[in-house]
Amino acid sequence: MKVVEVTEAADRLSECIQEAQRERILVTRGGRPAALITGIEGYDLEDILLASDPSFWQMIQERRQEESIDRDEILRRLAAAPSDTEE
Repeated sequence: MKVVEVTEAADRLSECIQEAQRERILVTRGGRPAALITGIEGYDLEDILLASDPSFWQMIQERRQEESIDRDEILRRLAAAPSDTEE
């Protein structure tokens, strides 16, 4: 991980963004961590927005606490369900 002072990052922002596609850049202010620049080229906008949304992660955490259904149970339920093509 590369470390740069905030003034250097500001002066070289375009270069820092390019470098961040290869490795994360820790931006410091007075020697203390202030920000992290992470490259996101190649990611979908929707994925980026979801990954940074606290309510999305809260929903994921809640769903993980719920009881899950194993594969065999899903297949059994699907086999028992009426088909859309049946009349």
